[in-house]
Amino acid sequence: MTIILDDLEPEILEKLQNQALDHGRSLTEEIKVILAKELTNQPIKTPEQLGWSRGFF
Repeated sequence: MTIILDDLEPEILEKLQNQALDHGRSLTEEIKVILAKELTNQPIKTPEQLGWSRGFF
């Protein structure tokens, strides 16, 4: 599967590239690690925890 990120802000891209270099990874590998960490370590929040009111929908 191919994913294309077109609208990354230049500052974000630069930070990602620097972080990848610091960790000895390619940009693609760094993004994979960040996504995997975020998706596996974060508990799922309820709408209320996210600040949504009960009658929002």
